[in-house]
Amino acid sequence: MKEMSPPERERYIEIRRAASLKRWGSKTPEQRSEEARARWAKINPKRRSELATAAWARRSTEDRSRHCEATKLALAKDETKTKQCAASQRMWDARAVDERARITAPMQAAWVAMPFERRSEIAKAAKFEPGVRSSIGRARWAGTTHESRSELAKARWASRSKERRREILEPAFSVAGLTRPTSIERTTMVILDTLGVEYKPQHLIGRYVVDFYVPSRNLVIECDGSYWHSLPGASEKDAQRDAWMIDKGYTVLRLPEREIQAGAASGVIAAALGA
Repeated sequence: MKEMSPPERERYIEIRRAASLKRWGSKTPEQRSEEARARWAKINPKRRSELATAAWARRSTEDRSRHCEATKLALAKDETKTKQCAASQRMWDARAVDERARITAPMQAAWVAMPFERRSEIAKAAKFEPGVRSSIGRARWAGTTHESRSELAKARWASRSKERRREILEPAFSVAGLTRPTSIERTTMVILDTLGVEYKPQHLIGRYVVDFYVPSRNLVIECDGSYWHSLPGASEKDAQRDAWMIDKGYTVLRLPEREIQAGAASGVIAAALGA
């Protein structure tokens, strides 16, 4: 590119400036603000300081005075707002716990009854960061009694869908070795794989985690280890658990450890599956 003469350079700069102003004028204020912030973020701190100093030097004395006054007013408003928040916090701290619970209970009940998507919309509109949201939640929770917390927790759990409850509970059952199969469970897996049946190990049903669940037959298979299921009260708990499963429409098949080790479990499982 050939070197421009001073008049040509000035003309070129004017054309570029006019094109930039035209493009800038076609954008919304939000787009302009976003673009300006993005450009400013790309500039290194030293260059930012130079640009800010040059921009301030170009301002007239009256313009500088107006800017300073506007800044003072904004700071004064922030200080007033801070004082008001501090006064409100002192008033809240002075209230008894029961009185706080009485005031916040209707709001908390309305929040719990609100769909999760709507809560997310409100939180995003408020522009709360995740940490701030957690702090607000903890502060509200701390101002309630044990009884009201229990009621709120129950109402919150009842408002959740079955899929959401499962998402919450499943990680809790993935700890403490619940996903590591025992020797008799591994043997049962081999039998099920040989039969070619689809099954889910360590499956959550209601509040129980079953050893194996066969969806196609609605069949629950439990592998009963000799030690654990011979402890006092174990048989009563198993009976209560089986009764709950049967009441919900599941078929329960219990395989004692000695039966699995003797090799008799394969025929029992095949008969239960109708294979």
